Amino acid sequence: RELDIEPSSPLLRAIMAASAERPKGSEMLDADGNLALLGYGLPDGFAATDCKQHSVLLYWQGNLSANATALFKIHVPAELASVGRGQKRLVVAVATAPPVQSWGVAEYLGAELKFRLFCGDKNSDEIVALLQRDEEEENVAAEAGVKDLKMGLGINRRSVGTLQRATHEWFVHKEEFSADDYTLAVSLAKASWAKQDTSVPVA
Repeated sequence: RELDIEPSSPLLRAIMAASAERPKGSEMLDADGNLALLGYGLPDGFAATDCKQHSVLLYWQGNLSANATALFKIHVPAELASVGRGQKRLVVAVATAPPVQSWGVAEYLGAELKFRLFCGDKNSDEIVALLQRDEEEENVAAEAGVKDLKMGLGINRRSVGTLQRATHEWFVHKEEFSADDYTLAVSLAKASWAKQDTSVPVA
């Protein structure tokens, strides 16, 4: 609020999830079991909004159509190539507040969420082709051959619920990785019962 930001509920959830860490020694089950038991870990209120000389926090909040894909550009500096083999980490947290079904449990959420992260050496047109949804359009996605970045949680495991967080960690940063900004693709899929003009708060 000191920065004249009026945070939405999804934004508060997203930045707290981005700051969360699991205590050392707490992960005793498999990935699914740890996620169900521990969630994303313990949030750190200070770290949630802190920017340091070696890190930066980027955020966006707004509304998206319940059946749309939004592309966000994330600047990852090419100077990381000169840092050597030190660990680099990019954390993505996305939260939504879709309408919910009040008369049943099938398709409970009005919109399902998925996100993917692409390196800066990937062509934007190929990313769009990969993510296209319209059935009547020619399927050029298979020819694009664009791979998203591997994250700590796979796409299926991190595509459940209204709060998702995943981490991409790497050591060697090639200059071509930052030939352009990284691309974060956030996709919403409308439930069959949701209205065509349904708008979903996202952060």
